[in-house]
Amino acid sequence: MPSPPRQRLLLLDSMNFVFRAFHQPQTQGFQTSTGLPTGCVMVFHNMLRKLIQEQKPDYFAAVYESGRTFRDDLFADYKANRAETPDDLIKQFPYIRKLLEALRIPVIEQPGFEADDVIATLAVAAKRAGIDAIVISGDKDMRQLVRPGIQIYDPMKNVMYDEDKVLEVAGVRPDQIVDMMALQGDAVDNVPGAPGIGAIGARDLIKRFGTLAALFGDVWMVERKSYRDSLRNNREQIMQSRALVKLDSDVPMEIDFDALRMQEPNRAALRDIYRELEMHSLLKECLPELESGKQDYAEWSAADWSDDAGNAAAASIAPVALAVATYDAEAFIALSPRGGMARTLSAARLPEIRAWLEDATRPKSVHDAKATLVALRKHGIELRGVVHDTLLYAFLLDPTETGYELEKLAERHFEARMTGSLAERADVLGQMCAKLAARAEQAGLIPLYRDVELPLAEVLADMETRGVLLDSELLHKLSVQTGAQADAVAHEIYNLAGVEFNINSPSQLAHVLFEKLNLPSPRKTPKNKVPSTAADVLEEMAVTFDLPRRVLEYRQLTKLRGTYMDTLPTLADAGGRLHTSFDQTGAATGRLASHDPNLQNVPIRTELGLQIRAAFIAPPGWKILSADYSQIELRLLAHFSGDPALVDAFRTDQDIHARTAEAVFGVPLLLQTGEHRRAAKAINFGIVYGLSSFGLAQQLGISKNEAQRFIDEYFARYAGVRKYLDSVLEAARQDDAVKTILGRRRPIPGLHTKNTTNRGFAERTATNTPLQGSAADLIKVAMIKIHRLLQERGLEARLLLQVHDELVLEAPDAEVEEVTRLTKESMENAMELSVPIVVSVGVGPNWREAK
Repeated sequence: MPSPPRQRLLLLDSMNFVFRAFHQPQTQGFQTSTGLPTGCVMVFHNMLRKLIQEQKPDYFAAVYESGRTFRDDLFADYKANRAETPDDLIKQFPYIRKLLEALRIPVIEQPGFEADDVIATLAVAAKRAGIDAIVISGDKDMRQLVRPGIQIYDPMKNVMYDEDKVLEVAGVRPDQIVDMMALQGDAVDNVPGAPGIGAIGARDLIKRFGTLAALFGDVWMVERKSYRDSLRNNREQIMQSRALVKLDSDVPMEIDFDALRMQEPNRAALRDIYRELEMHSLLKECLPELESGKQDYAEWSAADWSDDAGNAAAASIAPVALAVATYDAEAFIALSPRGGMARTLSAARLPEIRAWLEDATRPKSVHDAKATLVALRKHGIELRGVVHDTLLYAFLLDPTETGYELEKLAERHFEARMTGSLAERADVLGQMCAKLAARAEQAGLIPLYRDVELPLAEVLADMETRGVLLDSELLHKLSVQTGAQADAVAHEIYNLAGVEFNINSPSQLAHVLFEKLNLPSPRKTPKNKVPSTAADVLEEMAVTFDLPRRVLEYRQLTKLRGTYMDTLPTLADAGGRLHTSFDQTGAATGRLASHDPNLQNVPIRTELGLQIRAAFIAPPGWKILSADYSQIELRLLAHFSGDPALVDAFRTDQDIHARTAEAVFGVPLLLQTGEHRRAAKAINFGIVYGLSSFGLAQQLGISKNEAQRFIDEYFARYAGVRKYLDSVLEAARQDDAVKTILGRRRPIPGLHTKNTTNRGFAERTATNTPLQGSAADLIKVAMIKIHRLLQERGLEARLLLQVHDELVLEAPDAEVEEVTRLTKESMENAMELSVPIVVSVGVGPNWREAK
């Protein structure tokens, strides 16, 4: 009968593990909303969990250093050359200890001894107790411990060291490691060793003589004079080095293996850590199921809710939560009038509550009003009376979260997992509304929610439902032409390279550019440290070399063809109309996003991009209208800053770029060239986006010093702008957040970090968010006004698209003049600023010609 498997003890060299986690690339940039670095804790946690899953230990101990040790007395300069511990790592030490405690992994440290000695003692004791010990460490000196029953595992290299593996890797047996290291020394711990005898020499000497004692006894047999002299002249130092590297496996300490047994984690403590460090994905894993998931939700019956008229409806004036979903092509709806109660009914029974659904006086709560409106319209129902939307509340409260699905909100705010039923969904969102609405009220966000975001949901639902007419035949012709262009460019690339290869393969392209043609590589990939072929690298190379220039051209052609010409016709409905989905929570600034397909990125600056826009057409007898804000973010900058020169430029309708060119370059308007204006435009918009001198230098192809001089000249001319941007940063540092013109709030983490890259990004975000976000507020208000006026005046014209600062509409020929005037007035009067708001409106048979 086979003997039972031996039990296993994992001994973690904690600080070695921590430092290796800290230096992983993925730790960079992770921090909480308050700026606390968390990357090392996260990677340490993931490494630890992977280790436990793979090794499945019966016992576990995390071993730490504990102050001054006997080695410090033995050698004053022991570990003297170690670098200072980074401040970002020091801040994470307490959380790593808390994490170990929450995982119920015992932490062991013994005063006067290093972690290595404690590990050696525990490993030897485990072997005596019949327990296999596995030391988790990347330190080479740990290999001296290896013997039957004791192994070393390096998780970073995924190598398990037994006696054979140590011999293979180190060239000597485990019992010879100490003598070898006594000779070669250890630069990490400042162990001197034998001067002039390096790692290879030390290995060869110990392999030949077996032990240090034998080597000293037969030192005359060492052929190499420098080695003989070093051994004879430095015997005391070598023996001292041996004492420093030899681990003490007899540390006086009490050992209770029962106390080291693996236990279930303390999930409540883990939740506290994950919550404090804002590790939402980890928090989700240890959340209990919602109590609501255990409710016995019955199917809806008309007797549940009925009013005096006999219509199936909610009798209460309190909001009723409403959830809609589709299962196996059949729609279902769930209603919850109060917490703990919910009922579900199928689409076939929707007529029973249609009157209630369409009654604007009956208040309702939903999650994602726009999506709910669109879903019910497919069943011929116009939902009215929505007063609460958990999606919009959550987004306004924190627009930087990673997602706003109801399940994620339940995890964040109720700290529990939903079980998945539709009735539960209605129940949870009803309870969630009260909580989020109260928080929004406290944060002063209700006016923004009530007057902008909630009414905008109906506008966007109408835009999605209507869609935009597509000329699929034109796109097909463009695809054929573009494919031929791409093939021609590909042949040019092959001729320049002298070989045919897969242009879309980064590795093959890198081989051609940097090995075959031996072109200089501006940058390597951070992960694999190989020459990069990213777009910005190729753009830098394209200034000098033809091949990367052609590759960029080929990429643009194939991308436009695949993304738009070939794909858009497949997404159009039977009537040829394309329906995008607008996302109110897609950008922290408040700007709208679109997807399936994304129409926010249809290009406009290239001829081919303009040809694609020509495929967005008006029906016969209709026209496309394009209304675009002129330099709206610069106008907002003038409004916020109150800079006299900037305000005057807009009030007197001057060319702002020409005025900036005159201020920065000292060139009068009549003598300015296109290059002057291009540079001034880059400076104007660069200031809005917090562009650095380095970034401006790259844009304009000038030196960093010259770029800085241009920026200094700008702020000398527009001193009010400098003062305003400084005030925004000061307020952001105090509040860890910034606000837009309508009070939209965006948290700005990282303003207090010592990491200059992260802090610089946070500062740029802080200065440009009020401008971008206020521009988003402005166009949303305009969309609501236009939508309402079109309905009130009984016009057939409708909004189709919103793309950054542009609105696209379609209108019958007979309405074009009125709709043009209505749109322009609505957009220009959406808000009152200290400078004029200017909108240009173009009209044409397609989007291109309407610009």
